[in-house]
Amino acid sequence: MRCATYLVCLLATIPAIAQIEGRIVQDHSSLPVASAQVRISNRTGLVADVDSDSDGRFRIPANPLSGDYTIEVIKPTYLSTRFRFTYQSPVKPLEIRLVRTASISGQVTTAASTPLPEAMVTVLTKAPPGDLRPASFEIRGNHAITDSRGRYRLYNLAPGEYALAVSHESGILYHPDNTSPKLHTLAAGDELRGLDFNLPSSATFAIKGTVRNIKPGDKAGVTLVLADRPALAVATQPVSTDGAFHFRNVPTGAYTLFAFAPIIGSTYRAALLGTAPRFARYPLNVTANLDELTVNLDTGSRVRLSIAASIKAAQACAAPTTLVLSPVEDWRATLSRTVKITPGTPIEIEHLAPSTYAIAATNPDPGCRQARPVLLDLSRATPSEPVAIRMAAPATLSGRLTGPVGQDVTVTLLSIEKPPQVTAVDRKGAFIFPDLNPGRYRLTAQRQAAKISDMANAIEMDIAADSITEIDLPAPALKETPAP
Repeated sequence: MRCATYLVCLLATIPAIAQIEGRIVQDHSSLPVASAQVRISNRTGLVADVDSDSDGRFRIPANPLSGDYTIEVIKPTYLSTRFRFTYQSPVKPLEIRLVRTASISGQVTTAASTPLPEAMVTVLTKAPPGDLRPASFEIRGNHAITDSRGRYRLYNLAPGEYALAVSHESGILYHPDNTSPKLHTLAAGDELRGLDFNLPSSATFAIKGTVRNIKPGDKAGVTLVLADRPALAVATQPVSTDGAFHFRNVPTGAYTLFAFAPIIGSTYRAALLGTAPRFARYPLNVTANLDELTVNLDTGSRVRLSIAASIKAAQACAAPTTLVLSPVEDWRATLSRTVKITPGTPIEIEHLAPSTYAIAATNPDPGCRQARPVLLDLSRATPSEPVAIRMAAPATLSGRLTGPVGQDVTVTLLSIEKPPQVTAVDRKGAFIFPDLNPGRYRLTAQRQAAKISDMANAIEMDIAADSITEIDLPAPALKETPAP
């Protein structure tokens, strides 16, 4: 090559700088999303942490020039999204779609249709084995206190199915009633308005009693829950210095009474218990006033726990695993326990409440995952043998699109517990989702500008631990080219 000047020749020989660029848009409207946090990483770690501009666009140099990248996009009022792709220069600008969260609003009124202020409205989700459980109280928008006009608003809700309940001074009411709570389906960006509660007028009664075996100087508390829906407390109160308690305005129904001591403090919704706590559990059928109940505290249950790792996960699970035992019943007391355990070395936990606990296991090695949910029911008896928690390697889902693939096709994987995961397919229509927790997923493919939250043609599947699942997924229909 002959160059007119040295400078021109130098510029002609400098290669174009490889870069990753794309645009963040709303899934339901395709409008740009400004000021979204875009975190880009590859096998070496974090590559860049930038914000999208006013048109939703971002751009960073690609380093190294080729390889696998993961982009995580975070924006308030949207679900975080993880996008996987393989960089091969030249690469077209990416389009990453963010799913907007949904909201529910309404009003709570009394039987006389007057607004009820200071009532708590809570959103609930289905959990194994099909029970309704409150969504995390740590996430803003999952519960709300009604204002002076009885109005409430729940927000930051991912697309899915939800039940609602309102707690008030005389009890708890699920929507539309306690017999058959309704599951409301929310799509991305939905604003479900007018979901009102009208508290029924019913006979109410009093429950009086005494908690025994409280040590001198200790404080105790009692909580009342519906027998068949114990995930939300109906009422809670401290007991007096002589152990007496008195619940008023309790509607007819079957209940369970919980008692606990010693109380050493409190959070905004639960009593903090001291060392060597004591508990009681007492069934009640309320059809009239109940007087002179006697509730005896005892030391609770002692349980042995063990973990066992699959062959594939044995090495990864060698480090201690953290077990968190969380009650699925709302005692309004801090019953959760956290312990560390290693394979082959069972541990013993004392002073557990006569309740049902969900056990969650986490290991610092990403190659060690909990194989399946574990529920430990201590409400009736204590198991004589160690309770085993099985650990396994993460699952992998891979597949290939069938039919004409074309260009700009992505595959979306949705689960209940995690934000959407999106991956680009290669030229042969192949895709892969590594490092999955076991569970139930929905899988669908879409072309650019199609909503990733549209699950009308999704395939539902159960992914087992330690598994490599392969699937053929129908390619989305090709867009028709308009006639000239």
